[in-house]
Amino acid sequence: MKLISFTDPSEFIHGDLFYDHHEFTISFDWSSLGEVDILYPLASKKPCNKEGLWNETCFEFFIKKDEHYLELNFSPSGCWNVYSFTSYRASPEIIHIHPNISFMKSQLKLNATFSFPRTVFKLDKQIKTQLSAIIFSRGKEPKFFALSHPKEKPDFHHPDHFKTYRITNS
Repeated sequence: MKLISFTDPSEFIHGDLFYDHHEFTISFDWSSLGEVDILYPLASKKPCNKEGLWNETCFEFFIKKDEHYLELNFSPSGCWNVYSFTSYRASPEIIHIHPNISFMKSQLKLNATFSFPRTVFKLDKQIKTQLSAIIFSRGKEPKFFALSHPKEKPDFHHPDHFKTYRITNS
């Protein structure tokens, strides 16, 4: 899937979803089109659930069923958080999971992988999803990436962002 930049549609991140019998995996690959000094959050000595990850470089994954949806955030710091919403931005509740997170990073390239046991969420092979990312860089405004940008400002929770996607076996 192609996540396009809110400010520059020629810049994008490649995102993908995979599952096997045990794990569900989300993967992002980004290469800068020019010189960018990505600001990475400090690595956490003890990765854990943490709120507000979107205030630094991070990746987000949304899964929607009817009006209910989940938001998974994960950071190059190794921290993550998962929220459950009853409808658009309503009644967020934190869900505790212990994912596997890996990052390969440089100033111009970033690969992020986030996986968790399939038993955590009951997922069909075809889901409504939204992948998004926020990339902070030194001296510049943050870049917001998503499958689409239907509003005049980035809003990854907006129902028009969600796309139907068929998950592939890894």
